[in-house]
Amino acid sequence: MTSIKIPLGSEELSLPIPDGWKIVDTVRPNPHPKLEQVGGALVDALDHPIGSATPLRDRDLRHKCIVLCVDDISRPTPIREYFGAVLEYLLAGGATPENMLILFGLGAHRDMTVEEVRHKLGDVNLHGIPWHNHAFNDEKKLAHIGTTSR
Repeated sequence: MTSIKIPLGSEELSLPIPDGWKIVDTVRPNPHPKLEQVGGALVDALDHPIGSATPLRDRDLRHKCIVLCVDDISRPTPIREYFGAVLEYLLAGGATPENMLILFGLGAHRDMTVEEVRHKLGDVNLHGIPWHNHAFNDEKKLAHIGTTSR
């Protein structure tokens, strides 16, 4: 039996492929040069948004409700490397913790634990900003807002 290796967090998972199955293609992400200063690159991107002449820095965020949607622990994304820079940028722009929410998009995965949240976001001061797991299975907390063209 043939097996393939797929990335899972910082490790790889060996997945057996039944005899007779044909592997058509293997897709890998395009390599990019490593950023030396992730936070600095992020601030530069927020200061030069694609499709907008107004940087986020020049917007009045004092009375805006801001939801920061974050993927869950099952995704090996490096959010901890830049999450603090995003928060500091928003707070410096006038955003207030009471008008902000961190929402973990779970898909159909289980809720994240406090320890997993710390691992995902890193050792960052949340400034009292609440966080919630998206309640994908609680219809009372969901609203149908339309259907896309797809």
